[in-house]
Amino acid sequence: MLLNFFKNGRKNAVVSIDIGSNLIKILELERKKGEIFVKNIGFMDTPPESVVAKEIIDRYIIADAIKTLLEDLKINRNYAVTSVGGKNLIIKSLLLLPTESAEIENRIVEEAQKVLPFDIETLFWDYWILPPRPGSEEIPVYIVATRQETVYMIEDSLKYSGLTLGVLDATPLSIINTVKFNHNLDPERNYLIIDIGFEGSSFILVSGGVYYDHHDGDFSVKKYVDSLVRFMNVDQKTALGYLFDENTSSELTASFETIINGLNQSLADEVQRYISISGMEISGIFLTGGGVNIKNIDEPLRNTFENSELIIVDPFKNVANYEEIEERTGLGVKEQRLFTLSFGTGLRGLELPQVVPSINLSPYKKVERKPRIPPVVGNLVLPGVILLASFGVIFILNQEQRSSYRILLTQKQEIEEEKKLLGDRLNIMRELDKKKKELAQKVNVIKEIAKDRAFYLTLLNDINKNIPPNTWLTAIKENREGGILRFFIDGGAFTSIEVSNFMKRLSESNSIWEKVDLVYLKKNEDATGSYVSFEIVVYPHQKSGEMQGGSKP
Repeated sequence: MLLNFFKNGRKNAVVSIDIGSNLIKILELERKKGEIFVKNIGFMDTPPESVVAKEIIDRYIIADAIKTLLEDLKINRNYAVTSVGGKNLIIKSLLLLPTESAEIENRIVEEAQKVLPFDIETLFWDYWILPPRPGSEEIPVYIVATRQETVYMIEDSLKYSGLTLGVLDATPLSIINTVKFNHNLDPERNYLIIDIGFEGSSFILVSGGVYYDHHDGDFSVKKYVDSLVRFMNVDQKTALGYLFDENTSSELTASFETIINGLNQSLADEVQRYISISGMEISGIFLTGGGVNIKNIDEPLRNTFENSELIIVDPFKNVANYEEIEERTGLGVKEQRLFTLSFGTGLRGLELPQVVPSINLSPYKKVERKPRIPPVVGNLVLPGVILLASFGVIFILNQEQRSSYRILLTQKQEIEEEKKLLGDRLNIMRELDKKKKELAQKVNVIKEIAKDRAFYLTLLNDINKNIPPNTWLTAIKENREGGILRFFIDGGAFTSIEVSNFMKRLSESNSIWEKVDLVYLKKNEDATGSYVSFEIVVYPHQKSGEMQGGSKP
């Protein structure tokens, strides 16, 4: 089956799988007359605890989920492609001096053994070579690798669901494929792709139209949800509703958006630090992944990078049947953005000419060979054919025996792994039982803390909405001396007028603040110009203070 797949040459159809920590996404693509069509598309929740940090933990449960989704979508193809990323992916760059083409592969193997952090025998790896950069004779080479255990878990998950792994791509490269398919990238400019997933994010630099560097961060949909759950004392479903539903209305909406906007600004700050470290001038920024649907996630980025075009990527923008996808599948633009990665991997599986480089971390990747056929003379033809046929039968029987041995060995290894897993789980259960009593003792403390959140969020939200333009805060400190609750607010402004305006706005918030006083106002000078620093003290109304036990020392 695998050999027949390779003999077919360039594929005209492919099933692309994205196994995420939150969702499993499947996409079936077809190529007809040079155009790409989305034939099937769907997703389902990832079974709990089967994927952790993009690492498959239970391949059998994942296989059952994939099989169910394939049946629901009525997909009967067996050739599948997927990708590996996050902590499971290693990408290293190196520069080689010009050499003979016959020696280049040996040189790359030698260098790979030096730069890869693990023994090369424990990895599946591949590489691609770029032309020398302007003004340099050195040849840039990128080495891509992942652990063999990771590949085998992916391969088994597909195999047990009835699929054959054809291409295992690198996640950053697949995402670049999607962006390049939908947008023209000037080879003379540099671009940044920000991919926000459920459990993590990637900042991917593109230079010369190809991958240059990437950084995996912790900004994710999960980080936003966890913050809302923790600070607003709501469940995950409610947090997701506020995070993505622009029409949500509630008396606490302003408090929710304060948290979301704060995280959005933190994301923009982290992106700015990454670009500064890279030393590159960025001409355009692309936002990809399901996280681009977060409320106002693009606004701080647009404000921070005013000179760079910012585009939210719709992965199917340039497919031939784009207008039909929503009507046929019921998936709107927001849901379609979840398939950025699987679409780019699918393009790699179709082997499109513009998809560069052609990385494949699969152990069964195609190897090009030019067979040499020796001349056959006279009466040696028939005996030679019979002899070769005999060798072929012996080879096939031997391969079958080896295959049976490998299956038994694999089964033995799986039994040992399950035995160890059960032992580990038993120890975990004992440890959990031990900690159960400790946790019960802490519940009351947590409840006491939880009831305070709404009060502080109300105060912080009021301070935030009353800050005038050209004014910034550096610290907010709580003080309860003499049993009186007060807050000291430190900050700065371009002029004292903004400070006065700030105090006036707070004073007019009669439902919140009882009194606003100026502690000090100081004029400062630095290399950028003059500004004032200040400290004011604000007293919440006694009623608000009583909500927090304001009379307590």
